[in-house]
Parts: sequence; C-alpha cells; structure tokens
Amino acid sequence: MRFIKSGFGTFLLLCSCLIHGRDVPATTLNVPGDFATIQSAIDSATHGDEIVVAPGIYVETIEISGKNLRLRSTNPRDWSVVEATVIDASGAGSVVKIAGSETEDCVLAGFTIKGGTEYGVNGSHSHATIEFNLIQGDERGTSIEQASGIFQSDGVIRNNRIGPNLRNGIVESSGRIQNNLIAENRWGIYRCDGPIINNTMFDNTIDDIHACYGDIVNCIIGDPPSGVANLGYLLNCCVIEEHGWQGKVILGDPLFEDRANGDYRLSADSPCRDVGNLSYLSEIFQVDLEGNTRISGDAVDIGCYEFGSSYDSDGDFLDDDEEAVHGSDPTNRDTDGDGLLDGFEVRRGNDPRNFDLPRGIVVPTDLPTLDEAVAYALPSERVTVMPGTHGAHLFVRRDIELLSSDPLSASITASTILNGSNEYPILAFHNSGTDGSRIEGLTLANGRGLFGGAIHGHGTKATIRNNRFRNNRCSRYSISCYGGALYDCDGLIEENSFWENYANFGGALSHCDGTIRGNRFIENNGYSIPVYRVSIPGKGGALHACAANIVENEFYSNGAVYGGAISESSGVILSNTFIANYSERGIEQGEGGAIFDCDGWILHNRIERNQSFVGGGLAKCDGEIAYNIIRDNTAESYCRTSLIYLGCAPPMGGGLHDCDGQIHHNLIQGNRLVPRCGQLSCPDSLGAGLQGCDGLIENNIVATNDALIACASFYRSIDGATEEIWIRECSSATGGGIQNCEGAIRNNTFYGNRVEGKETGAAANCRGDFENNIVWGNLPLQSPQVVDVTPAYCLIQSWTGGGPGNLSENPRFTDPENGDYRLKPISPAVDAGKFQVDLITDFDREPRPFKAVEEHRGDGSAFDIGADEYRLFINPHSDLTNDLRVDMLDLYVMQRNWHRETEPVGPVPEERILIDPDADL
Repeated sequence: MRFIKSGFGTFLLLCSCLIHGRDVPATTLNVPGDFATIQSAIDSATHGDEIVVAPGIYVETIEISGKNLRLRSTNPRDWSVVEATVIDASGAGSVVKIAGSETEDCVLAGFTIKGGTEYGVNGSHSHATIEFNLIQGDERGTSIEQASGIFQSDGVIRNNRIGPNLRNGIVESSGRIQNNLIAENRWGIYRCDGPIINNTMFDNTIDDIHACYGDIVNCIIGDPPSGVANLGYLLNCCVIEEHGWQGKVILGDPLFEDRANGDYRLSADSPCRDVGNLSYLSEIFQVDLEGNTRISGDAVDIGCYEFGSSYDSDGDFLDDDEEAVHGSDPTNRDTDGDGLLDGFEVRRGNDPRNFDLPRGIVVPTDLPTLDEAVAYALPSERVTVMPGTHGAHLFVRRDIELLSSDPLSASITASTILNGSNEYPILAFHNSGTDGSRIEGLTLANGRGLFGGAIHGHGTKATIRNNRFRNNRCSRYSISCYGGALYDCDGLIEENSFWENYANFGGALSHCDGTIRGNRFIENNGYSIPVYRVSIPGKGGALHACAANIVENEFYSNGAVYGGAISESSGVILSNTFIANYSERGIEQGEGGAIFDCDGWILHNRIERNQSFVGGGLAKCDGEIAYNIIRDNTAESYCRTSLIYLGCAPPMGGGLHDCDGQIHHNLIQGNRLVPRCGQLSCPDSLGAGLQGCDGLIENNIVATNDALIACASFYRSIDGATEEIWIRECSSATGGGIQNCEGAIRNNTFYGNRVEGKETGAAANCRGDFENNIVWGNLPLQSPQVVDVTPAYCLIQSWTGGGPGNLSENPRFTDPENGDYRLKPISPAVDAGKFQVDLITDFDREPRPFKAVEEHRGDGSAFDIGADEYRLFINPHSDLTNDLRVDMLDLYVMQRNWHRETEPVGPVPEERILIDPDADL
C-alpha cells in the first residue's frame, strides 16, 4: 500500500528526496493511521520513505534493516511531543537496532526511547542521524533498566537528552556528538573518538567522559569522582575542578538555572557564556537543545543550551526574528547562495540577501581573531595573518587560504606564529571537502594533540607549503599518539621545516599519504611511552606510516627506537638526504638508524652517519633499494641493564639489516659494527655492510666497511671450584662486507672491508647463489676472504677452493684507494663471468654484457665479474655497424661506402680506439 506524502515544516530541510539513485517521490507512512506498529511500517517502507509516528506508547522493539528512512514523531523539535511519543521495549533487548549499512540519510528523530535491557539505540556502526530524542531507562524497583543509551553509532548524534541509564549514555560511537544533555548515567560518554562539541555532561556517577580521544570542544563537564579520564585534550570547556585534563578550560561552577531539579540551562552569571570556540560550529543544521539559535551574544556559549537565544527554524545561527529584520529567508540557511550561512554573513557585516565574492580577510585588521576569520570566511577566501603571535585552535570545514603577509619571506614566516600554548592542536580540517585549501608562510608552534600536534588533516589534500613547525607534540596523556606536527594530511607538503616535534609514532608526520617534497626534518623524535613496567616503543623520528612520495627532503638528527627518520612508509623514498639520524635506546632493541620497515622503492638517497643497534642505515625494508649511497652508518651493541646483570645484544648490519627485497646499484661503504661487552659476555659483530638480507643483491659496491670486536675481563669460578680468577674475553666478528644473506648475490664488488680479530670473511654464511662477485683486498689479508660461501665465476683473493669459473688473480681496479672500482682492460674479470638473467646494466647503469676480448672467458656470455662492466671507448664515427665494436666488418662497410660516393671525401682518418696512458696493457 502506498500513501501520499505529507508536509513537515523545516525538518524536511535535513533530508534528501533522492536516496541511492531513487528517482520517484518518497512516500509518507503514518503510524498508527496506516500501520498499527512502527515495525510494520518499516517493513513496508523503502529507501527515502518517511514514517511519521503520532503521540502514543508503542510497546515494541524496532529494527531498521539497512534502509535509509526518515523515522520521526510529528514534531521532533517540540519536547512535549517527544515525551509523548514513546517506544518502550518493556525489558526486551535493545529498543532500536540499526543494521549498520545506513548513511546519514537515515534519520531517527523525536522519540522517547526506553525500557531496553541492552541499548536504547544499537547503531551497529551505521552512520544514521540520531536527533531530538529522549533516551532513558525505566525505574523498576531500585534499578534503572536499559544498560546504555546509544551504542556504536558513527553518524551525527545531536540534540538528544540521554539519561538516566544503568550504564553509559553514549558508548563506542565515533560520529559527531553535538548539543546533547547527558546526565545521570554511570558513564556519560565512553570510548567515543569523534568530535564531541557543545554537550553538557553532568551528574554521571563515575565519569562524565572517559577514554575519548577526539576533539572535545565547548563542553560542560561535571564533578563525579573521576570527572575527566583518559582524554586527548579539552578546548574551551567548563570543568568543575581539575582532574588531570589537558587543554584550554574554565574551572569552576557553570552556574546552571536549577541543577537540583534537572535544569541545566545557563544562568545569566554563568562563566560558560560567550566563551566557546567559533570555528568548530558545524555548517550543517544546528540549534541548541531547545531549538534556539546557537549564537546569541558575542560568541557561542559552552554546553548544549544557548543563553537568551530565540527560535531558529533553519539552524543558520540567525533566529527567525533577526531573519525578518535582515530580509533573509528563515527556511533557507544561505539565502544568497554564496556559501556562507546567513548568521555568519550578518556577523561579518554582509547583507545575507546579496551574493558576495571573496575579498579577503586580514587578521587582526578586519577581524580580531583567527577563530572568527576562519568561521566567517567564504569558500576559497584568503585569510591573511599579520606578523605576531596568535592563539589558535581552528576547525576548517571548507576550502580556505590561510597565509602570512609574505609566504616567501623567511623573516615574515618566522614572525607570524600560530601558537597552541602547549594545550591543544592548532588546526583541524574537517575532511576531503577542504582539498583546495592552502596553509603557507606560517610558524605553527606549541600545538598538542592525540592525532597531529599542529594539524589533524582528516584526509585533506590541502597544500601545506613554506611553513615552520616547531615544538609540536603528541598528547601526553594518551597511551599512543600519532604525528607530532601533522596527521592524515594527504596533499602536497612542500618546503616546510619541521624542528623538535614529538610523538610516539611519527615525531613530525604520521599517516600523510600525498607528496612530501623538499622539506627539512631536524631533531624530531618518535619517543617511547612508558606503560606500567614496559613501554610502547617510538617509531619514525620524522615520518611514520606515510604512503607518500617522499622526495628531496633532508633528515638530520631525528630519532626513534624504530626508524630514526622514517618507519613503516610504503611510498617512494627518492633523492632524500639522511644524516645523523639514530635509533634511540629503549626497552626493545632499536632498528633502522635512518629507515625502518619501508617496503616501497628506496632510490637515489644519501644515507650517511646514522646509528642504530641493528641496521645502522636501514632495517627490514623489503622493497627495491637502489642507486643509494649508504655510507658511514653504525650499528652498536644494544645493552640492557637489570638487577642481575648487564647483557648486550650483537650489533648487526652496519649498513643494512634484514632487507629482503631487491638491493642493487648501491654504494655501501664505510659502515661499522661496534660491539660492547656486558657483565657476562661480549657479543659478536655480524655483517658490517649487509646482514640478514635474503633478497636479490646485485651490482653493488660494498667497500671499506668495518666489523670491530670488543674485549673485557670477567670474574669467574673454574669448574665450580672456590677459586675465582679474572678472565679476559673478546667478541668475534664475521662478515666485514656481508653476512648471513641467503638470496642471490651476483655481480657485486667487495673491497677493503675489515673484520677485526682472528675471525674474518668479507662475505660469510651466505648460502644462496654467489656468482660473478669480486672479493678482494678485504682485511686481514691472511685470513679467508669468504667463509661458508659457495662461489661460482667469482674473483676471490687467495682463493683455493675450486668451483666453476672462480679466479684468484688481481682484478686490476682503476683506482681502488680513491674509490674507483672500474675494471682496467687488462683485468682478468673482463668477460669472465656467468650469464645472468635480467641483469642488463652494471653499477654505472651502462649496458651489460659487453664483449671486450676475443678469447673465450667465463661461460662465454661476456658478462664481467664484479659491479663494473668494462667497455672499450668506441669512436661513434668508426662503429659503422652500431654493434659497439670496431672490427673488419666496419672496415668493409667503410670501403663500400667510399666507392659509392660520387666525389672523393678525402682519406679515412686513423681512429685510435683505445687510449692507455700508463702503458700497462
């Protein structure tokens, strides 16, 4: 049965008529006029239909099974109607259950919801809109039935009265919680991580709000025993007394009209009047709990009631009486359609009837505060901030340009400061609707927040350019936190400086997935957070979990337990400089002095003088690592102190550790292993260049890496006897160049690596294919160059172990003492290698193989041994057949061309194909 749609005033402004592509008019179903029960009406309805329920008591539980319906009383904004329209579960489970797939177009409005033994509304993580409801339990004997009011609802929860309930008012809901009165529950709001704005949370018996790490703004919070527990930060909130809160708050009694009788409206003397944050006010429909305009004085009030305000039909921050004065439409929130609400137009001094173009706002010349400028700005309008220190916590809901007076001036940028006062984040974007925004030429300092101490992006693709981020940090009360400066900013982050920012994960940036280019990261820190007797180790001194293109940045002296500069970032890491980053000491052994667990492309980077306990340069990076300079990094023993002994773990991988992807065309040079002795023993040093890397390793130069040993004396008994003596013990070292790498190792050059002490091996314990490698000049010379390796077609100093194609002659490098490991033409390594599938270039990216000698060498494939492929100098004018050779065939072609010329061209010049100035051929 279908019915004709009926009207419903301004409430219809909230809802769309076209849902899920539906192109037919929505239908209105009436209860009890057309259906005896609410559930039967729901069962008959389809997407986009409206169900209007007349006052009465409906003893039933209802379930909205994935339909985007508008389920409402006859007038949701009239509390007498709400109180008279009752859905009573009478002790049967949850009163309202929402399936989970519903969007914000599914609306539940205007009911008293009571009598459930589980939840008033079980949202199943749907995004349904829940508004203008009274959600409370029944008093039965000495208890209040209904465990919690709203559970797992991730949509908008606004303008509800919630309580009393046996347990929670709102629990595990990550949507926007706004303008609600939450009173007389055990916990008011529990484990809700979305924005919590303009709520009054009072007289809840355990905590008014607990374990909520989103934005908590403009709220009144009462004084139960715990009060405020485990929160990120509070902004412009009224709190009875200090309970370990963090942020900008007003302490003291909020001075309600009649708290004893449940009247939580503000009195005229309340300190919570006109002191709220303006930029957080939503541009969606918004009124206070009585349906009045949300701003009546100089600024928004704190809590769910606005003092002295009048009825506002369309929720545009301009009451209906003022709409008449200004000639604007009380049923249209933006009368002139220019993108700015009527109430904001009036407060800015504009005519709400006239379409305005952005003309720019200068702070403090045009408006005194950034809060007002951001709130009153037109879409894409420029807000220019003049030099000075500006207190700021801004919420950006539309495209905006926030710039200094000269973004390209270093001095102007340094003197134009947005200051978070070490209390709250400086700026938050709403979502991807702000992709066209720009933040340029500003200093953002002293911000503090759980997700982004300076900026929480919420996925914005805004451009963040030419700014200075200084001393921003993660919330100190959280168990773990992300992005000391930026979190979830997915646009262009370019030419900024990040200095001394701090977070548990990502000292400067976390979860930023756009392009990160040309920035400087200096002394940022991913610090560990102590939790009881353990700690959560820090990751990413500068960047953590950024699936971004990380290009041409500079990283200096950043630190974390895992990844001194970058951790767990899967994008392209290209042409960056990493110098003196470090893996700091923690309860766990740190890894990756510069880069940790990054599995994308790591190309053309300079990775130098970084330090860790495992992987001085890189650790656990399983992507493609190519064309990098990995030099002078250090892995040093990790030592742990206890009441019983001091124990030290072995240093491993001075350059790279446990990187199992493709490692090719890198210079891995001068890296070190530094062991330290514990109270009972001295650990071994393992793999000064590479250690535990099981992927493909080819075309690298691994040179002058150094595996040191350590010695100490220990006081020990002998065979259980009472006699005790001092015994001197030294560690051992293995693999000056490479150790315990199980993949294919081919066409590398290992030169001048050193293993201190009696143990040795430039290459050790590598049991995969070990082919076409040069291992020469590694120290000490009297010890084996390779240990526990089965080479083939390799050139190894003093090799006597046989095997196919192995040589032990001098490789004749060009100038090894000065780092030139190219082969001379007389090198026995030329053309002496084995054919390698898919190996088409050498270390210098010149083509290989190249046939340079006439005699048969190696397997005949003309592959050279080592990282370099020797090439003759070919005069292009002489190689007439373009086969990279000058031979009899070229002479024949030259003769043939000569005879075809109609005029003589002169004698053929003598070409000198090969120049050998030192005559050592």
